Amino acid sequence: MKIEKLWIIGLLMVLTINVAFAQNTTTSTTTVPSDCGPLSESECISRSDCSPCYSGTAYRDCCNSDEECVKIVGDAWCELSAETSTTTTSTTTSSTTIPPNSCTDSDGGIKPLVKGTASGYYNGQSYSKTDFCNTTTYLTEYYCSGTNWRVWYYNCKNYGSSYICSGGRCYYGGGGCPTLFIYDGNDYIKERKSNIHSQRGIDTVDDITLTTKPAIVDGMYLLSLKETTLPEHSYIDSVKLFVDGSEAELVSAVHSKYGDVTSILEKSDDIRTDTKLFDKIELKFKVPEVKEANSFYFEIEGYNPADRITGQMFYKMDIADVGLIVAVIAIVILVIIFFAFKLYAKKI
Repeated sequence: MKIEKLWIIGLLMVLTINVAFAQNTTTSTTTVPSDCGPLSESECISRSDCSPCYSGTAYRDCCNSDEECVKIVGDAWCELSAETSTTTTSTTTSSTTIPPNSCTDSDGGIKPLVKGTASGYYNGQSYSKTDFCNTTTYLTEYYCSGTNWRVWYYNCKNYGSSYICSGGRCYYGGGGCPTLFIYDGNDYIKERKSNIHSQRGIDTVDDITLTTKPAIVDGMYLLSLKETTLPEHSYIDSVKLFVDGSEAELVSAVHSKYGDVTSILEKSDDIRTDTKLFDKIELKFKVPEVKEANSFYFEIEGYNPADRITGQMFYKMDIADVGLIVAVIAIVILVIIFFAFKLYAKKI
């Protein structure tokens, strides 16, 4: 009898210890950290693709509406620990491929006469560096040295006193401005020389009020720009014709050397065509719908970097220009010799 009582007492003690252990386990599981907020099921959306979030028996991990991993603890939810976040970040970083250093130059190296762009990657970051002018004399030239970009500063005057820097490159910039001619139905009448001189290579606008009324030919006004004096080299950005205040549409612009340059001259965008001695551009403007056509003015935008100081009339010219001038002079000399010889022969 005593043994049975002892056995019953022992069993009750074991049951008491188990209950206490269960209570302690439950209490420790439902303890909510101080940084947790109240449970909101709408904040926790189960997503099978949200790793390392998962569902468990004592707690469950999932993603909230911002797709951040959260842990449900008792009746509250918390963001995952910094350790988990760090692990996730390091895993993501290790899977990202960082591009190696690289460099490509669109103009193929140090070429001051050509505008180019050096681009590639440096320390995982992409870059793009385009040649530009610091002044009308000095050029900033980007180029590649192996897999890295480099910069070089160049004085365009090294090519010659008439070279300037504009539009990210060096080029010849010797003097003059184009002359405007108007077709009056019989011939092209000289209006006047435009004034777009700019030694600093900055676009200048010149408005020319026409004294000759343009004739209408097949619904078009015909005008012409010609380089007529020495030295001449202009850079033209855009041309416009206004009739009684209404702009006439530029239908065509044909360069004697380059052909169709309509797309270059129809708008002001720093994209230019150039004209040198004896070059001309034939222009056609569509007659606008106006009641009367009493006033006309022509607008030209561009620049000519000629140095207009007295006594400095001639600049370094291209070989083609020099050859043409020499040929003209030679012909004139031969004509003079020919007539002089004929006159001398008659006297004999």
